[in-house]
Amino acid sequence: AHACAGLGEIYSITRKDDLAYQYLNQALDIALDIGERYIELETLIVLAEFEEKTHDLKSAINHWQRALHLSEKLNMLSHKENCEQNLERLL
Repeated sequence: AHACAGLGEIYSITRKDDLAYQYLNQALDIALDIGERYIELETLIVLAEFEEKTHDLKSAINHWQRALHLSEKLNMLSHKENCEQNLERLL
């Protein structure tokens, strides 16, 4: 999951959006399958940022909301604050 997320971030930075989206979603699927909640949270945040960059605001908001919920469950306060700020900006 980490490797896929890393590749997704690299492809996002290099503007290879199709590959970025593919690897980020694969990372999220793997994190969900193996129960890696922290990787799931990190990937949701990267996906939300990517979708904002590619102007898919509906999906970005969805991923920010999912990340916010998960950050609350994991008691990850800095992530929670980041999610809240981004949702406030988008809504």
